[in-house]
Amino acid sequence: MANLTVGSTYRFKPNSDGIPEKDGTDWTTATMKIRFRGPDGFDTGYVACTAAGGGAWYYDNASTLFTVAKAGQWQRSWQGVEGAVVLNGEDIPFLVVPT
Repeated sequence: MANLTVGSTYRFKPNSDGIPEKDGTDWTTATMKIRFRGPDGFDTGYVACTAAGGGAWYYDNASTLFTVAKAGQWQRSWQGVEGAVVLNGEDIPFLVVPT
């Protein structure tokens, strides 16, 4: 992923088609959440994503999430939930740069 710019809105998906995978196959029955952690210790906790149909999910951030004060190295991680099954994905680093 290219660097993100402060004050911008982006669409995040668990992968290119938006359908999460579990054990190497499409996991179309999961509910997805995403978590962002900023360079200053800021943490959104896991927040709900939007269902796009067919098992696909996405999250559009508010333009206020990535502020000038929070430029730097961020991490995002995904969480899939189906009943009692909760799978937390690995942290994915990305850089937020000033405009």
